[in-house]
Amino acid sequence: MDKHIQKQGPVTDSEIVSVLPVEARKRLLPTFISRLVMGAKVISPWHGRTDVVVIEDVYGSTKLSIQDFTIAKEVAERIAKELGLQMIVPSHQVLVIRDRAQEILASMTDDRAGKKGIVMLKDQGGCGYWRMSLPARYMNRDGIYIDVTGGTLGLDGLLEYDTIFVQRVCNWDSFNVLERLKAAGKRIVYDIDDDIFAIPVDNPASKGMGRSEQMAAVECMKIADVVTTTTRILQDRFAPLIGRHPIMVQNAIDPDDGWNPTPMTGSPDGKKRIFWQGSNTHDEDWNECFDAVDRVMKKRSDVRVVIMGFLPTLVKKSLEKTHWKDRVEYLGAMAPEAYFRLIKHVRADVGLAPLRYEHFNLGKSSIKFIENSVIGMPTVASNVEPYSDAIEHGVDGFICSDTDEWEDAIDVCLDNDGVRRQVVENARVKVRREFNIKTVSATWRRLLLGGDQNG
Repeated sequence: MDKHIQKQGPVTDSEIVSVLPVEARKRLLPTFISRLVMGAKVISPWHGRTDVVVIEDVYGSTKLSIQDFTIAKEVAERIAKELGLQMIVPSHQVLVIRDRAQEILASMTDDRAGKKGIVMLKDQGGCGYWRMSLPARYMNRDGIYIDVTGGTLGLDGLLEYDTIFVQRVCNWDSFNVLERLKAAGKRIVYDIDDDIFAIPVDNPASKGMGRSEQMAAVECMKIADVVTTTTRILQDRFAPLIGRHPIMVQNAIDPDDGWNPTPMTGSPDGKKRIFWQGSNTHDEDWNECFDAVDRVMKKRSDVRVVIMGFLPTLVKKSLEKTHWKDRVEYLGAMAPEAYFRLIKHVRADVGLAPLRYEHFNLGKSSIKFIENSVIGMPTVASNVEPYSDAIEHGVDGFICSDTDEWEDAIDVCLDNDGVRRQVVENARVKVRREFNIKTVSATWRRLLLGGDQNG
């Protein structure tokens, strides 16, 4: 059996396999426990995922969250010791083992008794991290317990919780579940951080967002006790659709969570680096800055471009050009938790935040400014909300309206170490003051538990 077991913490967080609610655990785990005692193969981590364990035997292959597997393993070992069994036993003892497992699970102290339960059903991308995983980690947990999962929970599993927190739910099956939960007296909180009613047709996200999905989202928001969003623009856009203003809770980060205490700007190997990270939904945004970056690459042989996530089409088409060849460092896409571990080691002179002017993009939040600031690099961004609101040009970042301005700002960051460091210092002061998760998590707790003043 696997020796690398993570103890269950006060917040459970899983990506693709839900943590079983207490009553479901008592009902379902005895079967898994008997399979473990009978010698089932344990695969952990599963495909590189430390939050998932697979039990595999003649009965098939079953995924469990690491939290549930930890409990099952401990009970299995206890039963084997009590009965004097090795970890491989005849099948006729299955019923004995299962009955004993039920007794043990029923007698285990329920550390959730008397507490309010919150389940966060998160998006498996960066939004789930920013809006659920991160706030849950910093939330005051007196009197509550929190499960965060990218997996799925049926109605029965959700009934355990007092608050169900959902993100961008936009299908009618989910609406039906939420409607039944609301009828059962559960608190529904709905978070939405993009204008799903204005996605451009050239944005890949538009393919899965038709009229039916949009209307389902509206109905889900209408029955929610609280609707939250990221910007004031989105507040105003959604208000006419649902008959009230959503509550704005901005994205925030912990400025003390392992980031370098002083700005570690500049690359240690003497090369100059320009950094960008994002998904394929930002491919067209590269039209804002590409010509300027191309000019910089032509006139400077010491510059490298670092890309994390999606490789923009304009960059991909340039890889074989003389002044781009072998000068792009592509880090690829990864799960949010891995991304935030890796990004702390990025050492670049400037971070780009291109965003084209369009209805959809105006509702975005200033995540790249927040991330770049704590990493230790100045942000050069498009003169478009949200960045024009978040950044004071020349003080804690740079705002650009055309190619010449982009090129000038990038050059300043590459050439002037003193300016670059001061800009980052100023940006970090702003992030600590205005985008600090330690403050914002208190707002989340209040909204999730019912102390809101919902408009």
